[in-house]
Amino acid sequence: MKRFKYILILLFLAASITSCHKSSEVSNIFIGYDYFPLKQGSWILYKVDSVFYSPFGTDSSSWLMKEVIDSIYTDGQGVTNGIVKRYSTSAENPAWNIPPVVWNVSLSSITAEKVEDNIRYVKLEFPIKNGLKWNGNYYNGEPEQVFTYKWINQGGIIGNFVFDSLLKVNQQDFSTLISKDFSEEVYAVGIGSVYIHKEHLSNLLASKTGYTYNAEIIDWSD
Repeated sequence: MKRFKYILILLFLAASITSCHKSSEVSNIFIGYDYFPLKQGSWILYKVDSVFYSPFGTDSSSWLMKEVIDSIYTDGQGVTNGIVKRYSTSAENPAWNIPPVVWNVSLSSITAEKVEDNIRYVKLEFPIKNGLKWNGNYYNGEPEQVFTYKWINQGGIIGNFVFDSLLKVNQQDFSTLISKDFSEEVYAVGIGSVYIHKEHLSNLLASKTGYTYNAEIIDWSD
């Protein structure tokens, strides 16, 4: 009987250790929410450069853009939402535009989403892992656009800053001999989006049309 009780005690201890080990593994799974922080009052300042191509020539422009998380609220599904106010200014008009453009962002347990000009995009999907693919247009009725993670938690340089942990999302990469559609976005832990690049061009062998767009972080709130 004593031996039987001893065996039961050993089995119980082994089960407890295994349970604790599994619990520890679960708690250490990387989700990636820190790449899309929502904090009231936080802001990011970007330098933006864009070039428009038409049969009549090219038109280049540069400006500053500031995105501020003006307020935070929780909706009926328990999802954290943020009201984003986007301000812009340029050399020609140095004052910030008033009223600003108002957008919305949301962070749930499985996605990070952003509503831009009344179009909702699934910016990130959780948990983050290499090669994960999803439809960035899932909620907006537009044709499917496959987003995927190119690299995760890599150090790198964006503008004048060195970041320890960056996440690159490839949003579109399609090209032919006469057209190119490419877009990508890079996120930094604790900050959010720090770099956006888009190219939508056609008639590459003749009179080029379309545009390129580049937004790069130059400052942010602590």
